[in-house]
Amino acid sequence: MLDTAIVGFIDILGYEKIVRNHTEDIDLVRNIEKTLKISVGLAKQHIPMPKEEYQIYCNKIVETYKSRIICDSAIFTMNISKIMPDSKCDYNKHISNHFWFYFNAISMFYMMFTPKIGSIIRGGIALGPHYENDEDKNLFIFSRAFVDAVKLEKEQKGKGLARVTIHDNLLSYLKKISFPYMDNCFDKDSYGATRFNLYLFLKADFEFHKILSDIKKALIANVKFNKHYKNDKELKKLSYFIKYHNQKVSECSQDLREFLIDEKIFFKD
Repeated sequence: MLDTAIVGFIDILGYEKIVRNHTEDIDLVRNIEKTLKISVGLAKQHIPMPKEEYQIYCNKIVETYKSRIICDSAIFTMNISKIMPDSKCDYNKHISNHFWFYFNAISMFYMMFTPKIGSIIRGGIALGPHYENDEDKNLFIFSRAFVDAVKLEKEQKGKGLARVTIHDNLLSYLKKISFPYMDNCFDKDSYGATRFNLYLFLKADFEFHKILSDIKKALIANVKFNKHYKNDKELKKLSYFIKYHNQKVSECSQDLREFLIDEKIFFKD
């Protein structure tokens, strides 16, 4: 019987154009590679905890989590079946802590990657039976969760939208365990889809101001590039995503209006 895992499949939009335009620039290629590796691996870095027992607990959470880059996609997995009960923590709360870490890891990826490269992302997150093996430098995945996550991503592609949506089976599971961070992690857009909060890791502190500033610059540069080449499909995705960016920035407790993006950028030269 297969294990149960949560799988996030995140597609980097505009990657094809980057490849077509920069095959002669090996320094840029290596910089993109380095940025992707750092971004996808942020959550795996050792984060010092104030107490030894917290450190041990955090390390055990990290052991159930995997992230990797494959071409223009990032895959985030957490094997729920491998989560052992903790005698000091209620089981549902214990599982919720793992999910909280997992969702923040995806948010960290976005907030590190997009300011550096300028690309927006699209994807899906699902829960279900999962098997994977990455021995001998090969990655074999036989997974309903992966298939469902990829299907969600493809549905967004067909609609020309840039968002990360959540499968119903995952939402049902989170409600079952009384996951306490539903409102933090998800919302619904005007189309009725449940979206993941890419800005989850955003804190209303000074240290995040530069990240928000860089995200704003990157998104504006992306719009200007696609306006120049009259890429209407890409501009539609960017229009949706910038509305989303403005919404999330506006929801912060601190006044961060300087990081909002004027949507008139799509109309004026």
